[in-house]
Amino acid sequence: MKYQIRFTQGEIAGKCFPLSADKALTIGRSHSNELKLSAPDVSGRHVVLMLSDGGVAMDNLSSRVTLVDSAPLAAAERKTLMAGQTVTMGGSTAFVLECLPDSAPVAPPPPVAADDDEKTALPATPTAPTASPRPSPAASSDDDATNLNIKPAAPKPAAPADDDATNLNIKPAAPKPFVPVDDDRTIVPAAKPAAAPAPKPVAPPPVAKKPVLKPVAPPVAPKPAPKPVAAPAPKPTPKPAPKPVAAPQPPPPEDNAEAGMETVAMQTRMATAEELEIMKGKAQKKQTKRVATIVVSVVAFLALLAIAYRVFVYRAPENFVSWPRDEQGRMLANFIGIESCPLKNDINVQYPELPNTKVTESGNSVEINTFLGKYHDVPLRLVFEAFHNPASLGTDRMDDFNAWIQKQIQGNGNWNFDLVRSIAFYGEHHGVPYLMVPYSRTVDNESYCGFAVQLRFEDWIFILLKEIPTRERWHAEGFIDKISFLAFSDRFTLNQWEGMKEVQDGTVEANLDEAKALLVRNSPSVWPKAYLLIRSALCKLKAQSSMDQAAYDKAISLLKELRDNQVIYFNAQKIAYKLAEGNKESKTMANIRDNLKAVFPSEEDMRYHKIRQNKWD
Repeated sequence: MKYQIRFTQGEIAGKCFPLSADKALTIGRSHSNELKLSAPDVSGRHVVLMLSDGGVAMDNLSSRVTLVDSAPLAAAERKTLMAGQTVTMGGSTAFVLECLPDSAPVAPPPPVAADDDEKTALPATPTAPTASPRPSPAASSDDDATNLNIKPAAPKPAAPADDDATNLNIKPAAPKPFVPVDDDRTIVPAAKPAAAPAPKPVAPPPVAKKPVLKPVAPPVAPKPAPKPVAAPAPKPTPKPAPKPVAAPQPPPPEDNAEAGMETVAMQTRMATAEELEIMKGKAQKKQTKRVATIVVSVVAFLALLAIAYRVFVYRAPENFVSWPRDEQGRMLANFIGIESCPLKNDINVQYPELPNTKVTESGNSVEINTFLGKYHDVPLRLVFEAFHNPASLGTDRMDDFNAWIQKQIQGNGNWNFDLVRSIAFYGEHHGVPYLMVPYSRTVDNESYCGFAVQLRFEDWIFILLKEIPTRERWHAEGFIDKISFLAFSDRFTLNQWEGMKEVQDGTVEANLDEAKALLVRNSPSVWPKAYLLIRSALCKLKAQSSMDQAAYDKAISLLKELRDNQVIYFNAQKIAYKLAEGNKESKTMANIRDNLKAVFPSEEDMRYHKIRQNKWD
């Protein structure tokens, strides 16, 4: 069966579209559909129609309204339609499926009926003329009857054997297509004995019962009367026939023919070497011009793309990354501490606060994944850990740091550590001492490089890891090396102290009393001794199972007093040094340096390093 759809509603109402067995019909607003609509409530590809064994299958590709005879059809559902069903797409477009009858078979032409009397089948078309004479369907006994122009399609009954019967139905004006001619353009008499057997090879199809032609005996004597009638009539007819072949053509056709021959000769002749070179040169120039046009077009297109990329997309990379800032230039930063640590309000991690920053807290550690740079395109990972270790009151900071490094190496993090750097300081005045070591490791199949920082406060040890992907090392390593990512309270900076191996002898009260007596003297030369006594008393207090809080507060008060005195004395000496340097008093400058070295002999004081490096700011 053949089917078609006829739209009953919508922009193309009344139009019909046939369905093909070898191609599906897609309907929708997209230009790729076989049938494109413009209704806004029709999807880009709404439905697909295809012929199937049971009729017409329709796939609903749209999530919009699709009804089959007012029944909704779900998206991605297939429905077999029958003739007469109506499909509605959206709210204003509908079509009906119609069945077309198959075309009726064409009946073969009826066979040509044969003449009952003669019982012969007539050929549909006359056979081509041959050189031998062709017998007519009904011949008389007269000798000249064979030369009559009687059409074979309408045979006539045999004429009586009257000698004058051959002159009754002669039409001289009728053409004789089957009249054979000899070389002299004369009609061959049919009465010659040699022409009698010729009809055998070109005889008509065999008849069912009796032959069409009967053998006719040659006449005794040809009649002289018909000869002048039959002979002159055909002579003028065959003579003009050979003229188009043998006679020359009129002058205009001959000129055109000769001109055409000359043109063909010119086109097919062998080209000379010079002509070949000229043609080769022209072809090369044309090819070169074509290639140059293509190259120029491609270069111009690429140049436009490069300009557009440079103007609208390209962002110049930072040679050195920076802290992310907002449109007003303010730093995007936030702070976080470790909740389980009692010093969470005194030491925090400062990190870039961005919309895609991720903070993970776990026990005594916090991990921050964020980004650096003007375009927020350099990943940064910060890991901050806090350890409560009372044993650190009697150990050196380097021993604790080396123990932590060995623990990481023995783990599964693929750690590679460099040499631990010399002691450094955060803050000002005496500073907060810390140690740092460069490292590299692999995390989640990603290679990272960074720095591990260790600092201590009382019996707490803090470790900060600041790392970036190794691919960003070239422009971000220096930044994370200089930035501490740590924030300290004033209490942490002024009261910072840590354990030591060599603790002064005596009780806590004795150590504090002796330190107080030294501070009363207000002599800078005894300050190093007072600092050791106060630090020893604090280590003993923290090592106790139940610490004497009053004694601890007294020790902290003495420590603050000592450090205040050191700040005042150092600033005064710095001013004196600057005046001597301005007056170029080298001897005075040397004396000031020597006095300061005696007052600040400990490497754990930042002023010790400033004096020896001659850095006073």
